[in-house]
Amino acid sequence: MAKSEVSPIRVLGASMAFIEALTKHTGITDFESQQMRLLLSLYIHGELNQLDLERYTGVKKSSNSRNIARLGDGEKPTIKRGPGWVESFEDPENRRTKLVRLTPTGRKLLEKVAADVGHLFAAPQ
Repeated sequence: MAKSEVSPIRVLGASMAFIEALTKHTGITDFESQQMRLLLSLYIHGELNQLDLERYTGVKKSSNSRNIARLGDGEKPTIKRGPGWVESFEDPENRRTKLVRLTPTGRKLLEKVAADVGHLFAAPQ
């Protein structure tokens, strides 16, 4: 294995540590992988439109919309109020487009999780 490659076992272990840290900081034990990919994509890339969000998460727009509502403020009537970690808003440059971002509360959460597990994602020296 080349020095720049990371072993699949290492990635799996770091991913499990991420899930454990997220659970530790939230008390929530039933995160879906789609929701974790959404949070990580927003943490890494910042504000995203739905097309970019679909590309980074690998999840269709309809599912991302549902996850945004579940992790956000539950704007959809069929979804209970979420923890307020993400928000969608109108793109000031194109009013037909919605952008999605972490709220300050969501960013703080992901920073805590990253502090707990970030060292596990670094390539071995």
